[in-house]
Amino acid sequence: KCEADDCFSARARALALAANIVVTNHDMLRVDADTRSDMGENFLGPFTYLVVDEAHTLEESLVDGWSETLSEWELNEMTTAVTAGVQAASSVTSNPGLARASSEMADNIVKFMKNATKFYGLLHKDEDWNRVSDVLQLKFVRTKDPSFLGAMKIHEEDGTQYLEDAITVLTGVEKFIKESLKADAEADGIMSRPDKRNARKGMRNASKLLKIMTRMSLAMQEKSGTVMEYGVPYSVSVEGYVRKNGEKSIRFTTTPLDISARATAIWTDRHCVLVSATLRDMTDGSFR
Repeated sequence: KCEADDCFSARARALALAANIVVTNHDMLRVDADTRSDMGENFLGPFTYLVVDEAHTLEESLVDGWSETLSEWELNEMTTAVTAGVQAASSVTSNPGLARASSEMADNIVKFMKNATKFYGLLHKDEDWNRVSDVLQLKFVRTKDPSFLGAMKIHEEDGTQYLEDAITVLTGVEKFIKESLKADAEADGIMSRPDKRNARKGMRNASKLLKIMTRMSLAMQEKSGTVMEYGVPYSVSVEGYVRKNGEKSIRFTTTPLDISARATAIWTDRHCVLVSATLRDMTDGSFR
């Protein structure tokens, strides 16, 4: 929606729309598929023929792009944006209670992540933390270790409640900012440009967090760590990593286990050729 004269991305897209041949990467095919599905328009412009080179890596690229990752640092960035978005939207319609709730939500989710780090650390205490990967779910482990029992209780009870509370707050935030932006448009612009930008950024982050928190909450209740969303199975995992300062931390990752339906937008109404020097013949494993 930017003007091409002022935005490098819009300028690049304008050139692509005017070109006869566009050379891009797998990630841009994913973006193009998303805009076709979500908005009914092609990010790369209308085209009839598609040649995908290194096609054996396309699936991995799509899965990576459609996975959602949440680390403690990312959580801080996103919750800060949500809080700033609520404050910006409050210049149109005041809601002090929601501002306090969003701040409290951020604190509680940080508590959830810190306790989850402790809990999964006790589960995998003899393993290399950088290689730890586990599914997010309620885990009932027989032990008399009071430290472990305390962390497990917080994980099961407080953690579940923190996620439910976050879903409620984020749903309210998303609706509030959306209504404020609509009221601002109808009033011919009450918000300043920075406030409008912060409100939109806050709404985007609230939507993304809501999606991740909903999957995490469902995963906590499932025995497999796999949840269904509109017919698509997602794996919700906990991955350990060590920060530069030596502290242990975790990230939550939701990964689609089936991308076939979503990837259909790449092929629909186009002539497609997939090529790769490493695509083997499935009958005998040769390159013939």
